[in-house]
Amino acid sequence: MVLYNYTMENVNNNGFTLIEMLVTLSIIAALSIAFGVGSANVFNNSKKANYRQMYNELFKNANIYVESTTACDLDSTKKCTVRLDALVNAGLVDRDYYSKQNPYKKSGNFVASDTIEITLQSGKKKTKYKGSCKELSNENIESFDNWGEC
Repeated sequence: MVLYNYTMENVNNNGFTLIEMLVTLSIIAALSIAFGVGSANVFNNSKKANYRQMYNELFKNANIYVESTTACDLDSTKKCTVRLDALVNAGLVDRDYYSKQNPYKKSGNFVASDTIEITLQSGKKKTKYKGSCKELSNENIESFDNWGEC
């Protein structure tokens, strides 16, 4: 005795079942979340790399300024302080730095009185951005993560 004769002819194939739709939507949601988190990390790392490049450029130009001017004799004083406006006036840094957001500070742009200190210790130069809190120098810039906290 056959209770019901089930064949493929009786099945309606006009659309998705509810289960198929939910599985598809959950896969799309998971991929969207993974892509969103991944792209946010890439953006954040790119921003930090840009900050490091900006300060490395300032450090390099401050060292060039000290070596090429008589304003400071690093060999005898062991310490030189260079203001941003001196770098701009010497043509080592573009004037547009004044309009750039200073990533070291919570708010505010670079200003003419921002200073970079170069010290000579045991024949080794240390270049440091003079800020109000955490030290930012050529020695710790690659691991520096306190952007915007000062």
